[in-house]
Amino acid sequence: MTPFHTRCAAYALMALVALVGTVSQLPQYLPLGLVQGNVQFWSDTLANPASRFITIDVLVVFLVVWPWMIGEARRWRMSGLPAYFLGSILVAFSVALPLFMLHREIALQRMGVAEGS
Repeated sequence: MTPFHTRCAAYALMALVALVGTVSQLPQYLPLGLVQGNVQFWSDTLANPASRFITIDVLVVFLVVWPWMIGEARRWRMSGLPAYFLGSILVAFSVALPLFMLHREIALQRMGVAEGS
């Protein structure tokens, strides 16, 4: 397996693990409906110091990484950037980021960019 294939497989696996891990938390919120489920979810993110810590951590990472993702998508002529943004908000950033990285690897390969660039 080439380093390219290894990275692609790793990103795909990370996205799958993140999807399973995040979606498995939804059954508690789905019965509440769209609005009340969201209200309860965001209330739970502020419930204790640990949940506040991880919420702030993820939001700041999101704010730092998104401009980079936009720049990389433009630089490597990657389509579908709105899907990653919507996926970050509607599904999970931990799912969207590895999928973006997978797409980036494919774009780099397509453009013949050497590894490590």
